[in-house]
Amino acid sequence: MFKKLRLNLPIEHPLHAEVVRSRLKLFVCPSVDVPDDQFTITTASNTALVVVGPSSYAATCGPDDSETTAEKGLGVFYRNKKARFADITDGTTYTVFLGDRAWNQTNGT
Repeated sequence: MFKKLRLNLPIEHPLHAEVVRSRLKLFVCPSVDVPDDQFTITTASNTALVVVGPSSYAATCGPDDSETTAEKGLGVFYRNKKARFADITDGTTYTVFLGDRAWNQTNGT
């Protein structure tokens, strides 16, 4: 799957459709009943962006007041951007990169 991704293209690029719509066992917690359904990720204005497969885990874009569509996030991950460890200037000891989330509270990856 990884070889099919073009990291210089955004997630919604048509070349990524097969990969991002796939349900991968690695991304689904075995103790949680996650539906097989794909779902739509939307923009801040609620416009459909891309259809993706389910995931029990989500990348951290920052604290609760973070805007996921902002040019630069308050956390490590934000849409269509990349960060290096060197970009985390306050250290990585207490940095959360990825966490599990409640499927019944939100539909997202």
